[in-house]
Amino acid sequence: MKFYLIVILTLLRRLLGTLFCHFPSMHQQIRALLLKIIQIDRGRVDYSKFIADLSQELNIANRVKVVHNVYLPTLLKNAIGTITINSIVGLSSVYHETPVICLDRAMYNIERLTAKDVDLDGVWCLEFGSSSE
Repeated sequence: MKFYLIVILTLLRRLLGTLFCHFPSMHQQIRALLLKIIQIDRGRVDYSKFIADLSQELNIANRVKVVHNVYLPTLLKNAIGTITINSIVGLSSVYHETPVICLDRAMYNIERLTAKDVDLDGVWCLEFGSSSE
């Protein structure tokens, strides 16, 4: 299965909304968006209703999944790429050779190590190579 792993941080509802709107519903090569809520947010911010409502509104609900306690190495080895703001998951993605897009400053957001300077309009156009299905 091909998917993007998206790491959500506090107060990023607007970014998530923008990302969902940019996710092309007709693009069948990307089967899912997996949203990993970081541990610090799980007890403080409940994104589930927002994610469910927005994905339903945009007709992508069957392709959006929220994950919490997952074995990250397996997830990253099977992902097309990781989209993050600034998370340690991005660094783990680099380690596991999963392409990374950082939407903010991160110490590992270095040209040739990540897809540096790619914005949301360019995310879905990147050629990341093939991933296991």
